[in-house]
Amino acid sequence: MDSLKKNSFLTTYLAVLGVGVLGLGYLLYSSSNANKAAAIAYDDQQQALATLQAKPLTPNEKNLTSRRAQVDAFAATVSDLQKSLMASQPALEVAAQGDAFQSKLTETLNAVKIQAELTKLNSRAGSGFDLGFGKYLDKLPSTKAVPDLLYQLGGINAMVGTLLTDRVATIDDITRTELDVESSKADDTAAKPATGRAAAKKPSAAPTALDEQLVLKRYPMEVRFSGSPRSVQDVLNHLAASKDYFFAIRSLRVENERKDGPPKGQAPAADSSEKIKKDSDIVLGGEKIMVWMAVDLIRFLDPTVAAADTKAGSKTVN
Repeated sequence: MDSLKKNSFLTTYLAVLGVGVLGLGYLLYSSSNANKAAAIAYDDQQQALATLQAKPLTPNEKNLTSRRAQVDAFAATVSDLQKSLMASQPALEVAAQGDAFQSKLTETLNAVKIQAELTKLNSRAGSGFDLGFGKYLDKLPSTKAVPDLLYQLGGINAMVGTLLTDRVATIDDITRTELDVESSKADDTAAKPATGRAAAKKPSAAPTALDEQLVLKRYPMEVRFSGSPRSVQDVLNHLAASKDYFFAIRSLRVENERKDGPPKGQAPAADSSEKIKKDSDIVLGGEKIMVWMAVDLIRFLDPTVAAADTKAGSKTVN
């Protein structure tokens, strides 16, 4: 022991040798554990591979039969839904002429005027109220546009009926977006397909998951009216639950006619009955609500007919 103390080099050497032995032992132990983990993982992969190899190859006849049955069941469900949608909306009057539409428009406007007077509606319904069809009061539409115009007129009339039934205070305005078939340019474009360089340079349309035009047609309109909170709520509920037409509200803006609420912390004077009534209207929802909404009247199409028309490049009414 004394010799080790006297020989510092030997002492240092033995210490370094001991540390090296310990480090080598740790490395051997770690390598052994890693080797065992790799062996277990390899065995698991081998077992999974053997399980996959033992399974029958797909697709096979059984899987194909099952998939066909699922597709047929889905197609039948879609077909039933299409039939239900087509039966839940008015049919298009494809044989109607321009004079028939003009007569229907006049009849509808007169009926709306009478209903407005009966319900004491304060609105434009009695004067200059044309539901967005003013240009056809003294002009016949094209024969091609008549079926769609009649459908749009029916939907707008149903909208007005809902407003009147729910006792809104005013109907301020109803406008509509003109249809493509109303434009003479639409007929010219359909009759003169692009040819030559124009046709060659036309970019191909990007693929889409669903072409909306194959399943539905939109008739956009805008409506402005006012009423009590209850009447506004009833209008929205009845439009959503309409059994004759499908309405989709795209945008809705609601504004209270009163911008300020009742004052806080002030006791009303004894002779302020009018002020008390005003404040109670605000608290209890007696004030008038002004509403603007953009609505799409939606008509569902027979997709088989629409697809055939699109392929042929025509615009036959469905």
